[in-house]
Amino acid sequence: MTSGRGENRQPGEFRQSRVWLGGHRPDEAVFVPPPDAQVPDAFAAMERFLNDVDGTTAPLLKAALAHVQFETIHPFRDGNGRLGRLLIGLILAEAGVLREPLLYVSVFFKRHRRTNYELLQKVRTTGDWERWIGFFADAVFQTATQAVQTGQNLSELHRSDKERLAPLGRTGGRRPRCWMRWRRDPSRTSPRS
Repeated sequence: MTSGRGENRQPGEFRQSRVWLGGHRPDEAVFVPPPDAQVPDAFAAMERFLNDVDGTTAPLLKAALAHVQFETIHPFRDGNGRLGRLLIGLILAEAGVLREPLLYVSVFFKRHRRTNYELLQKVRTTGDWERWIGFFADAVFQTATQAVQTGQNLSELHRSDKERLAPLGRTGGRRPRCWMRWRRDPSRTSPRS
């Protein structure tokens, strides 16, 4: 976050001021996270939960619970949504469910933004964890299914391109000559410039 949105909002440091989501003032807000003085303790409790290695919490459930907690604590002035979504893949990778944290549910959450926010708020106000966990499981399932389909499509495209290029003798991994010229000319910033 050193060169992008939020770079002037103390990236990586817990917030030292009051924040709220929605509205121009806290009394108009849709959600007001805990006061900044409570953030370190709340975050430490979440960290203990994440690092609990007794194996009693299934990884997918742990990711769902941790995501809600992170979004509720809202520990930073900016980037909480992005980090909260990245946390999901990291938890699943750490648990060995994924080899790498490549599951990114942002598209699903954006497509179902209103439902996502409503269910997060219901967890906070009424403790309705069941609906949130069901929604979360759907998000992971649909995201994983789409990733598999995309991988299969790319694999098929690779196979068909290799077949088309085979008669031309270009399947040996050599790069096109235009790419090589671009690499040698440091004044060019991209292959198309």
